[in-house]
Amino acid sequence: MLAGGTGGTHVDVTALTQARDDDINALCARHVVALSALGYYPNALDPDSEVARHCVAHLKKVIVAAQKLGLKTVNTFAGRDRTKSVDDNWPRFLRTWRPLITFAEDHGIRSGIGNCPMLFTRDEWPGGKNLMTKPFNTAKDAKGREHHAQAFTCWMAGGGVRGGHSHGETDEFGNTIVGDSVHVHDLHATILHLLGLDHTRLTYRRLTYRHAGRDYRLTDVYGTAVKGILA
Repeated sequence: MLAGGTGGTHVDVTALTQARDDDINALCARHVVALSALGYYPNALDPDSEVARHCVAHLKKVIVAAQKLGLKTVNTFAGRDRTKSVDDNWPRFLRTWRPLITFAEDHGIRSGIGNCPMLFTRDEWPGGKNLMTKPFNTAKDAKGREHHAQAFTCWMAGGGVRGGHSHGETDEFGNTIVGDSVHVHDLHATILHLLGLDHTRLTYRRLTYRHAGRDYRLTDVYGTAVKGILA
């Protein structure tokens, strides 16, 4: 069975025939909804090789099912061997996921690899079953899991933003910033600058918030507008 998210639709991808495909699409049309993707969230890097093999095999079935349903995306997890550090997981990650990505592309499917934190059973926390970790858990012996906190992406347009420009760079996994990092205070300072506001002068009570006994401006005592993204 395939779970399509919290409270989502379940599709048996092991017995998906053309007739069943038509039934699913007809059901969606009748209720005026549309399937955007299939989701399957196993641990393809499980330390138990048999469990990992099953996860990979079933994920391939999900990819094929998505193609049959006329979808373009399958969402899943990277997984991880929770007995090893993040660095020690990468070689196996590449061996496992490069063929999977190629398989998906051959079927016209994009792979959306999620990294949200989830807590189900005691074997999953601490330790986790996904590679992405908190910043303070990036040591070689890190075993934790959290949101992708070291690198995030946002887009901006209009109002003085430089068009067609990409600022900053991560490694090939999108895990670590390798060039032109922008702190969140700098991002806020830039947004305020584009609105015509000097973030260093936002000191009036209505433009600050009170925390720990004092008033904070939006960028605290930090922040510099990022000139590289300004037109």
